[in-house]
Amino acid sequence: MRFAYPVLLAIVCCACSQQGNRAAVSSEDHRVDSAVHAWRDNFDPLWRYNRSTCGADAVALAAVKSLFQQLLHISTATACDRLTAMPETYSTQVDGNQASVVVQNVDGRPGSQIRFTLTSSANTWAVQKVSAVSALATTTIFDATQPGSGDGRIEPAYSAWIPHGAAPWDITHVISYGQSLSQGFYNRPVLSTHQRYSSLRFNGGVRVQDSIQSGNVEVAYKQFVPLVETQWGDKAETPTSGTLNMAMQLIEQENLQNHADIPYRFVGSAPGEGSMAIATLSEPGRYYSQLLRDIAQAKRLADAEGKTYGIGAITWTQGEADDSSQTSIPTYVAKLRTLRADVDRDAKAMTGQKQDVEMITYQLATHRRFDQRYPHIALALLQASHEDPHIHLAVPMYLFRYIDGGHTDNRSTEWMGAYYGLVLKRILIDRATWKPLEPLSWQRDGTTATLRFNVPAPPLKWDTTQVAGNSDYGFSLRLPSGALLPIRSVAITGADEVEIIAQSPIPAGTHVEYAFNGAGVAGSRYGPRGNLRDSQGDAIRFNDGRESMRLDNWCVIFDVSL
Repeated sequence: MRFAYPVLLAIVCCACSQQGNRAAVSSEDHRVDSAVHAWRDNFDPLWRYNRSTCGADAVALAAVKSLFQQLLHISTATACDRLTAMPETYSTQVDGNQASVVVQNVDGRPGSQIRFTLTSSANTWAVQKVSAVSALATTTIFDATQPGSGDGRIEPAYSAWIPHGAAPWDITHVISYGQSLSQGFYNRPVLSTHQRYSSLRFNGGVRVQDSIQSGNVEVAYKQFVPLVETQWGDKAETPTSGTLNMAMQLIEQENLQNHADIPYRFVGSAPGEGSMAIATLSEPGRYYSQLLRDIAQAKRLADAEGKTYGIGAITWTQGEADDSSQTSIPTYVAKLRTLRADVDRDAKAMTGQKQDVEMITYQLATHRRFDQRYPHIALALLQASHEDPHIHLAVPMYLFRYIDGGHTDNRSTEWMGAYYGLVLKRILIDRATWKPLEPLSWQRDGTTATLRFNVPAPPLKWDTTQVAGNSDYGFSLRLPSGALLPIRSVAITGADEVEIIAQSPIPAGTHVEYAFNGAGVAGSRYGPRGNLRDSQGDAIRFNDGRESMRLDNWCVIFDVSL
């Protein structure tokens, strides 16, 4: 304990320093801005939170609290993280007794602007109208001339102001689709036996098709009930609960919204089937019909409750069957993009929604199980995420535990779902873009190859605890001849940079491969894997009621040519 006080003092001082470096809100007229501040004190919960919780003193105390939370393995994600990452700028114009103020997030995303209109009487400024502005529409939040405007009830229009986002519909459906890992094969026992938030499923189960085998459609789709996982033969814990629980956890932590009070609910279902190739899961196959049936029945139930309904995202957990059959990268990418487009088209036709359906995918790491050196489908999933802005790669699978070289255990399935949930929160609620930890640029110079990465939460780290250490941390240099070029060293040389030094000059056309190799067939101990991650898990952990799991971003499996 003799070193505890210096550590805490350093953290507090660091927090104070960071707060002191934040840019002050600009103001052309102090009295106008004071009136805007007064309005926000009354009506803007995030503004109040920012002033009371994210100030210099509060941040210093929060840093101390965060240290103890990390020692106790508790997620420390807060709204301050989001607010600090999106500082505001003010633009004020005064013309006689009329004034306007535009508050803008510097990242300029859609919906990131609020406009205030003010008037002055007896040298006192008052806010008359407030609007949230997006690229598509302007929504009035507050109008002093209208009865009831003073009660502060500005939801849901206020949700257009980032980061206080909201799901687009009262009932937002997230579909877990794919082959056996989406179905929870061999994931006994069920872990998610209690709904910790307010998410829903059909009364027939997450895999409602299982209930239909012993009953009928009408009974299986009778009503929505709280989301818990169920067992059916070898099928148990699916990624669905992890996905929706993590999204709701972040909504509570980052958006200051209690799940019981928000005006929307998630519903989850998993209509896929084990061992199926992408072609079999696509239109017009039997399992695609199951997916459409889930949509139709959820829409019917939402309509009966007088609720709006739409498909927010489909999580895609599939690829092993196509790895086994050696589906080519171009073929798989084309099929995946077509599948997402088909779901998007059919969802819009069935629900009337205008918003696009997003797809969140894993990156499988089981190519060695099929005696393949080259991870075709893993790279196809990465390529699809580059080509289609509605496909988002959430997590490579090498960091999880496999029980048989092809299926993860129940804890890993829930954890994988949490990664889906984090991306779901970012793209659906925060309306942000998502990119995984992946290389952005690469170059060679003599014996040295340098790679720069997109790092969602710097800095980069080597981790040989969660993932057993692999030779050269999972990096390989493959010559144009196909032979491996021996590596002298691999080092992190910056917050977003890795340097590889070969034992001899690196010729043009040499490929940098990552997470291709391992002594075993799959998993974090022996399978093809790498040890490069970011530091997101320092702040964001998935709390499932039993333990706390770090949600670091692990580097995707990749192949680039120097």
